[in-house]
Amino acid sequence: MTQLKLPPLNSVRAFEAAGRLGSFNLAAAELNVTSGAISRHIQQLEDWLGTPLFIRRHRGVELTEEGAVYRHEASEALTRLALATTRIRNSRVHNVIRVNSATSFTLRWLIPKLARFQRLHPDIEVRVQASNEPLEQISTPYDVAIRFGRQAGPGSRACISLQGGQLPFCRPDILTERPIGSVSDLKEHTFLHVALYAGGWQEWLALAGEPGLQPARSVTFEDAYMAIQGAIDGLGIIIAPVAFVLDDVAEGRLVAPFSAPVIPMGHLTGPPAVDGGSAPSSLGYHAYVADEHFHDLTIARFLNWLQAIA
Repeated sequence: MTQLKLPPLNSVRAFEAAGRLGSFNLAAAELNVTSGAISRHIQQLEDWLGTPLFIRRHRGVELTEEGAVYRHEASEALTRLALATTRIRNSRVHNVIRVNSATSFTLRWLIPKLARFQRLHPDIEVRVQASNEPLEQISTPYDVAIRFGRQAGPGSRACISLQGGQLPFCRPDILTERPIGSVSDLKEHTFLHVALYAGGWQEWLALAGEPGLQPARSVTFEDAYMAIQGAIDGLGIIIAPVAFVLDDVAEGRLVAPFSAPVIPMGHLTGPPAVDGGSAPSSLGYHAYVADEHFHDLTIARFLNWLQAIA
């Protein structure tokens, strides 16, 4: 092979397309280049071969006898190369799993950890779509749907218990401006609420012994990832899952004014009742899998990883 002299590949591609289509313009459109580029590539190939490949006519081009033979060989060679490339690329990914995941869970927890899954399972391609649509309203096909709490839909196959529960978090300088020595001091602050979990602050205040406390003001966000960003930007204090903000706390963007009480995110259980086991708690994130995919080994590996890493 080291003794073989190969022509410029781009010139061969341009020549093959022009010869097959009978037009420089059509070849340019197919390869998404200009017709001038096609003409230059073919001229380069003709110079390299030392013979004309096309007869240029006023209304188009026509392959010479040698050009027709060369075009046939070039087409076969490029086809074999394309097929070999496809086989190699496909051999690297044997399975695909489509995950439709709640937006906050996707952005704040799943995506930062997917690299670990890929290292463990390089043969599985994970395609992620972030969405908060109810299961019955999801319009795109999926293999696994992840939502907070129990929903009507395909059988729930795993409850993803995020460790650490939920606590208040805010930017450090907020505590410098308005120190918090006790829960009652929260009345001087802004509460950030999440519409999808509207009772978060009420639940935490009840556990903290101040069920009637009212903040100075409130701001409500559609999703937790937006509210967390609001807290990072100093807008107020949020009740957030510890698992969603670990990196922000470690890097000093957020702090926890209180270490207790903690709102639990749910608990990890076995298979759902429909499979003869115990039903998962309504708290926490649940992974939903259609019954016909329950025994799919690719999905099982993904769910096992979710449970283990959570």
